Amino acid sequence: MIGSNLKLICDKRNITMYRVSKETGISQSYLSALVNGKAINPSIEVLIKLSDFLRISIAELLSERA
Repeated sequence: MIGSNLKLICDKRNITMYRVSKETGISQSYLSALVNGKAINPSIEVLIKLSDFLRISIAELLSERA
């Protein structure tokens, strides 16, 4: 859910995972694991970094739809 939302939001905004990684300090490998469903339980710190960077709420990031 979070991975597919992250990918969808970034795709809509033409934001690369490389940019997300550089701007948030989250490794590209971890972002890839999130997007591919291999990491399914991100820490609150990761959620805050992603929501702040994307300027969306954590609830939006975790929602069934993005």
